[in-house]
Amino acid sequence: MKKITNEVIEMITVRLYSMGDTHAVQEILEEMTEAFKDPVSSHRSIRLYKSEEVENDWAIYLNHPATEKNKKSDLARRLVETLRSFGLVNHTVWKPCDTQEIDALL
Repeated sequence: MKKITNEVIEMITVRLYSMGDTHAVQEILEEMTEAFKDPVSSHRSIRLYKSEEVENDWAIYLNHPATEKNKKSDLARRLVETLRSFGLVNHTVWKPCDTQEIDALL
């Protein structure tokens, strides 16, 4: 079975309790970006998104090579722990599926 890529995406979404904490999310991302520059970090890209419809909803996507069982990264876990004090957090890992997997679903 041929895989499309050997990378995964971790998605972290947060709904802030208070709009006043928006600056905190941006500061946390800046700190995370510094960690991303660390040569031992395996993350290839980190992106921050803000909902167009719900002002206090944010999403952070971390792209990195797949590991055994696609475990959540230490960087993302630290980020989630920090964000929990600001709002409701969801943290998931997504892997690409190949064409055979898609065909099997149809």
